[in-house]
Amino acid sequence: MEKNQIIGFTLISTILIGYMFWQESYGPKPLPAPQEQVTTSEKTIEASVKDSSITTIDSVSQSVEEKTTTIETDVLKITFSNIGADIQSAILKDHKDLYDQDLELIDQSNFSFNVGLGKVNTKDIPFQTEVGNTTITGEESTTLKFISTNAIITYTIKGNSYLLDYNIQAPGISDIKTYAINWVSDMKRVELGIDESLNNSTINYYTSNEDFDNVGTGKGTEDEDIKEPLKWFSIKQRFFNIGFIAEKQFTDAKFKTIGKEGDSSYFKLATADLTVNVNGAVNDNYSMYIGPNDYKIVKTITDGYHENVDLGWGIFGWINKFMVIPIFKFLEQHISNYGLIILALVIIIKLLLFPIAYRSYVSMAKMKVLKPELDEMKERVGDDTQKQQQEQMKIYQQVGVNPVSGCIPMVLQMPFLFAMFRFFPNSIELRHESFLWANDLSTYDAPIHWGTYIWPIGDHISLFCVLMTITSLVYAWYNNQMNPGAAPGPMKNIGYIMPVMFFFILNSFSSGLTFYYFVSTLITILQQQGANAFIDKDKIRAQLDENRKNAGTKKKSGFRARIEEAMKAAQEQQAKNKKK
Repeated sequence: MEKNQIIGFTLISTILIGYMFWQESYGPKPLPAPQEQVTTSEKTIEASVKDSSITTIDSVSQSVEEKTTTIETDVLKITFSNIGADIQSAILKDHKDLYDQDLELIDQSNFSFNVGLGKVNTKDIPFQTEVGNTTITGEESTTLKFISTNAIITYTIKGNSYLLDYNIQAPGISDIKTYAINWVSDMKRVELGIDESLNNSTINYYTSNEDFDNVGTGKGTEDEDIKEPLKWFSIKQRFFNIGFIAEKQFTDAKFKTIGKEGDSSYFKLATADLTVNVNGAVNDNYSMYIGPNDYKIVKTITDGYHENVDLGWGIFGWINKFMVIPIFKFLEQHISNYGLIILALVIIIKLLLFPIAYRSYVSMAKMKVLKPELDEMKERVGDDTQKQQQEQMKIYQQVGVNPVSGCIPMVLQMPFLFAMFRFFPNSIELRHESFLWANDLSTYDAPIHWGTYIWPIGDHISLFCVLMTITSLVYAWYNNQMNPGAAPGPMKNIGYIMPVMFFFILNSFSSGLTFYYFVSTLITILQQQGANAFIDKDKIRAQLDENRKNAGTKKKSGFRARIEEAMKAAQEQQAKNKKK
C-alpha cells in the first residue's frame, strides 16, 4: 500500500476509534417479553431519578370518570383522554416495534403534556369532549375539541399526516402574563441495540435565530437552560420523534435528559419546561409531530425540522442530502430489495468516483516504475534519512512526479466514506428490511451470538462485518503485492491492523453499513485490477524518461521549491548537530 494511502487510512482509523470511545459502548441488554398494558385512569410516569426538579405527572382524582376518544388515520391511531386533554396512546400504523408488533410510540404511562395557566393546570381538568369523524383518510380532516370553564383545547387531525394542529384558549383566565408548558416523555425501547438507542436519542431544538442544537446524547444526565426564543423542540429517538412546534415562539426553555441504562423497556427520560409570553388573551396555535425520522417527511414540517435526521455535519451532510438520498430514493422506485439497492448504490458511487480513483492508480503505477531507482538511491546514500529524502525529491522533480498526487484522490474520497458512516445507521428505510441472513439492515446481523457481553466484541459476531474485514485484509495484501516496498518496515503492517480494529468498532453497527463497506472494498479491488491491466507501464516509463530530459527547461513549482528549501535547511541543521 502506498505511504500516502496509509496516512489517509490512519487518519480515518484514528477518527473512528475516537468516535467509538466518545460514544461509549454499552452492550445490548437482554429484552423482556412484551407485556400487556394495564388500563388505568391514573396518568403517572415512574421516573427513577433523585433530582426533584424532574417534572412528573400527578394522579387525577379517581372520582372523575375518564373517557377516551380514538382517532384513526391512514398513518396514525391516536387515543385521547378527556382528563387533561392528553394523548393516551399513539400508534404508528406503518411501523413495527422490535417484537414485530404495532409500534406504540406513546402509551398511557410514558407521556404527559400539561399547560400551566397561572394556578390552573390542564392535566387536572376533566374536559367535555366534542368530536367529528373518528376515522379519516387522505385529505380529510377531523376536529377534536376539549371544553372546560378555564380552557378550550382543540386538535385538528389530517388523514394522511403525522402532524396534528393544536390550539389552546383560556377564556376564563385573563390575569396572566406568561404560561408554562410541561412535557415529559419516557422513551420506549423499540430498537434492538440499546447502545445505538441511547446514543441517538436526545432533545433537539431550533431557535428563532435559526440555530439548531440538542441536549442529552448518551447514557448520562444532561440539562440545559435556553435563554432565547425557540421555534420548536422534539424528543428524538433513533428513528422516531415527538415534536412540538410554535406558530409564534417559546420565550425560553429548560431541557433535561436522563439515560436509564438498566431499564430495558424505557431507556431515557426527557423533560421540557417552556415559557410562553401572553399578548392579551391566551389563543395560541401549535403543531405536534408524532412520526418517523424520514428525511422526505420531516423536511416538509417546518424550518430546520429535517435536522432530526442526523446525516452528518458539513460536507458529509451535503453529500447525503444532495447525492446519496436522491440516488437511494430513485433506486427505491425500481428495486424492491434493500440489499440490492445498497449494491446498486455502491456501483453508482464507485462509477462517479472512478475518475478520481484512477488518478490514484496511475500514481501507484508511477511509483512502482520508480521503485528500482529509489532502491538504488537508498543503497547509495545509506542510512542518512535527510539525504534520502532530499535525493528522493530530486528524482520526483526530474521525472515530474508529485509525491502527494496519490494522496489527493484518497482525501477526496474520504467524505463519501464518512457520509455513509452517518447515512446507513440513521436510514429508517432499512428498518426491519431483511437481506440474506440479516433480519434488519438498520441494526447488526448476528447469526453467531451468545448471552454474555464481552468487551469489545459484545455478545455476537456480525457476518457482514467479518466479510468486510476479510476483504479489507485482502485489499491490503493486494496493494502490498502491487507496490512492494512503498511502505517499509512496520508501516506495511498498518494495512492489516486497521481492518481488524474496524471489525471491533463496526461489529454492532448497522448491517447495511458493513454490507456497503464489504461490497465497496470488493469492487475497489476489481477496479484496481482492471486499471492496472489497462495502464501501460512502458508508456509511463517513457513519459518519466521524457520528463527527466526536459527537467532543466521547466521552472520549479512553488511547492517543490519550498520542499527542497526545507530539506536543505534540515540537512544543514543535521550537519551542524553532528559537528557539535
